[in-house]
Amino acid sequence: KAELETVLTTRDAHDWEGELNAIGVPAGAVLKLEDVLTHPQITDRGFLAHFEDVPGIDQSINVARIGAMINGARPSVSNPPPALGQDTDAILGGLGYDASQIANFKDRGVV
Repeated sequence: KAELETVLTTRDAHDWEGELNAIGVPAGAVLKLEDVLTHPQITDRGFLAHFEDVPGIDQSINVARIGAMINGARPSVSNPPPALGQDTDAILGGLGYDASQIANFKDRGVV
């Protein structure tokens, strides 16, 4: 282990990735998040949906799409994520709570 660590530190991870893959050893560099998000495999395949002017957020955001295809197409992301609590009333109403019960939850700090 010590010998491998010594040798592997002599070159850049991308150099080792190329050399090891060339001889049939599956290898890949561990990337930083910003490198992953700008990697051609992510950008060229449309894995990120971009949203401008998201309510409650003072910058544009990217949202990851699923990596699988369904019936030959990648499902789209048509809306940015909701703001915290944006759908609380609708969800609780769908669970059978009426407006007065939901107001009571809010008054008590439950939601």
